[in-house]
Amino acid sequence: MNEFKPKELDLIKRTQELLRNFNENHTVDFFFDSAWVFTIPQCRWLKKMPTQIIDRENWGIAPKDIRICKAYYSEGVKFKTVKDDYSVRSVARHLHNCARSQQYKIRSIGDILERVRFEEWDKGRVTFEMEIPIRCFRDFLRKFLKTISPEP
Repeated sequence: MNEFKPKELDLIKRTQELLRNFNENHTVDFFFDSAWVFTIPQCRWLKKMPTQIIDRENWGIAPKDIRICKAYYSEGVKFKTVKDDYSVRSVARHLHNCARSQQYKIRSIGDILERVRFEEWDKGRVTFEMEIPIRCFRDFLRKFLKTISPEP
């Protein structure tokens, strides 16, 4: 069941439009309006995300921007080391989890958003930690939407 529901398609289109109108002096509202797209259930988009290591040139985020990125392992399997999974799919999955559970902090100067810090916890352990400038978030979001969008 990889089909998007009409509400989800609308959210994708609205977020793409928001990004088309993006400017460098965006407010905190930009983040909240655009981060909603990560709440679409993973079953609809996760398999579309590549398993290659994330890179700034293609995705806007470099592995050095990420302090911790634990790969997903089934219940009962211990987490591996910090260097195990910096794939695009893993980063997107962590951003999904952070958006759904509101595990992020924003840094702004007045109303202008500067940076976003994501931190995901699971059973008392940090499984994902990343702080990036908003432009990197924007670049990742653009590529994410292009990848998951059912329309060319």
